[in-house]
Amino acid sequence: MRSGHNVTFGPDAWAWTLDQVIVVLGGQITINSGKTYTIRNGTGTDLSVFGNIVIQNGTLTTSTSSTTIFNSGSILDAGTSQITGSGDFTLSSGATLKTA
Repeated sequence: MRSGHNVTFGPDAWAWTLDQVIVVLGGQITINSGKTYTIRNGTGTDLSVFGNIVIQNGTLTTSTSSTTIFNSGSILDAGTSQITGSGDFTLSSGATLKTA
């Protein structure tokens, strides 16, 4: 995901499953209310975030053995949303977690 781009999983989106995604500084993924974004296990890091992930009352799920890393400078704006699953989830030093 490039800087200045925002992908929104909105009202017409179903549940999404993604793998090997990089969100660069200035890029953003938004998960709208009632939507689920699942990080699938594949080779290497499955979601690497340098930009922003905004979960607006949706769900971020990590699949078994998946790897999600929020790198320094990234923002996870979870509000009152759910983060579930059994995959590896790392909020690195310098990353920001926002909750309601």
